[in-house]
Amino acid sequence: MGRRCHTLCFHCGQIPVGERGEVLQKHAEHEYEPTALNDLIVSENENKDEIYMVRMYNEEYVIGHGVGSDGANEVHAMCLSEALALNLKLLGFIERNLTLWQWLRECDYSVVNYKRNYDILNKKKYVRQDQTGRWFNAKYPPDFKKNGDKYDGYKTGNEEVLFYDFAVMGYDMSFSYKGKSFYFLSEPDYVALCDEHFTKEYQRFDDGNTALEQFLIDGKPLIKLVNELEDVEPY
Repeated sequence: MGRRCHTLCFHCGQIPVGERGEVLQKHAEHEYEPTALNDLIVSENENKDEIYMVRMYNEEYVIGHGVGSDGANEVHAMCLSEALALNLKLLGFIERNLTLWQWLRECDYSVVNYKRNYDILNKKKYVRQDQTGRWFNAKYPPDFKKNGDKYDGYKTGNEEVLFYDFAVMGYDMSFSYKGKSFYFLSEPDYVALCDEHFTKEYQRFDDGNTALEQFLIDGKPLIKLVNELEDVEPY
């Protein structure tokens, strides 16, 4: 039985006729469609070598190694061919002398998951898609007609980060309030108040909206303090 063929091996010439339509579509997405949420294509938690692969923007990629490494062992590639040519042994990721492409073939592409981010988004009951396919926060929606598109339909940059980047797209987040810094980690199944290194969790919430509604600062829920926060940054 032949190897399964995915977008990542598009140029290998082994695409079964029955799969070409789907492969062509995925290839087009990877070359021409930007990603608002970094696409985790390969997770370090799902392979013994702890390799991960993230697609950014259009066809830029981050290849890294290690569970909980927090980006300490990763490289950036400007296109798919550059990413696939990376030698994982020379990078110190594995002991076997394999490029990323060879490693993916060794795994029979079983580690590749194109739907991971959509699965994560669909777990949040308040996340919806508009007529253009854009994800949005149905409980705290943007208003492009009133606010324009400078902050993705929100009045301020703070609102954009909290209601969209954090609550919808799953970015980690930090901000300060009255001189004290706060850090929130976003995981597929929950979000958590954590330390500045995003490694130690202090308080968990079901999702981003829940954190905004239930996390209290000086007795006030975070959602009531959105535009009083300073140094608001998504990660």
